[in-house]
Amino acid sequence: MSHQPPERPAVPTAPAHVPYALISRPPTVATPAPAQRPSGLTADGNVVRVQPWRGSTPVLARAAQGLLVLLAFGSLPLALLESRVDRLLAGREPAQVDLVEAVGLVRIAEDLTWVRSRVAVVTAVVLLVWLHQVWTSDRSAHNVYTRGTSLAVGGWLIPVANLVLAPNALRDLWHGTERARDGIFDGPVDRSTPRLVSAWWVAWCLLFVGLVGGWLTGVGADLTTRGDLVTVLRAGLRFDIFTCVAFLASGVLLACIVGRITSFTRR
Repeated sequence: MSHQPPERPAVPTAPAHVPYALISRPPTVATPAPAQRPSGLTADGNVVRVQPWRGSTPVLARAAQGLLVLLAFGSLPLALLESRVDRLLAGREPAQVDLVEAVGLVRIAEDLTWVRSRVAVVTAVVLLVWLHQVWTSDRSAHNVYTRGTSLAVGGWLIPVANLVLAPNALRDLWHGTERARDGIFDGPVDRSTPRLVSAWWVAWCLLFVGLVGGWLTGVGADLTTRGDLVTVLRAGLRFDIFTCVAFLASGVLLACIVGRITSFTRR
C-alpha cells in the first residue's frame, strides 16, 4: 500500500473582480458641519468685507473713551469762563460795561474752544477707526446692518445727515455685536434703538443746535454801537454755554456706548 501525502489546506483569496481599494478602504466617518460664521451680507444687500478680530480694537476703544471723557469734562472750564463773562455783561448799561475785560475773557474762551476743536478732531479719528474695525470684524452679526461700511463710517462726516446716520450705525453695531456674542448670525433682525443710543442722539441734536445757534448770532449782526455789541456778545455766550453742556452730555454717553459695545466683543 503506497503512502499518500496529506492535501494542503486551501488558502482563501480575494475574488478577482473586487478592487483592492474597496477591500482596504476604512469605514467612512461623517464629519461635523463647520460652525456658523458671519457671512458679511447686510439686510439691505451690501457686503461687508469681514476681517479677523484685531488685538488693537480694544486699545482703540479705551483710547476713544478716554478722549471722549476728556472732551466732555474739558468743556466745563470753558462754560464757567463764559458764564463769568455773561455775568459781567448782565444788569448794566452798555456805557458801563468794561469791554476791555470782557473781550479779554472772550479771547481766552476762544483759545480754549480752539484746543477743544483739535481734541475733537483726534477723538473723531480714533472713534471712526474703532467703529470700522468692529463693524467689519468677525465678532459682529452683519445681517442686522442696514447699510454698508462706507456709509456707516463716512456718514458721521456728512453735515446734518449725520444726525440720522450716526445713531443708526451705533444701533446696528450694538445689535450686531450682541447677537454675535450669543452665536446668532441669522434670523429675525431687531430694529429697536437701545435707550443709551437714544439718549446720546438727543444730546447730539442739542449739540448741533448750540453750534448752529452760536454761529447764527454773528451773521449779519450790526455792531456799530456799543449796545449792539453787548447784545450779540451775550447771545453768543449763551449759545456757547449751552453747547458746552451738550458736549458734556454727548461725550459721556458716547463713551458709555463704546464701553457697552466693547463688552459684547470680549471672548
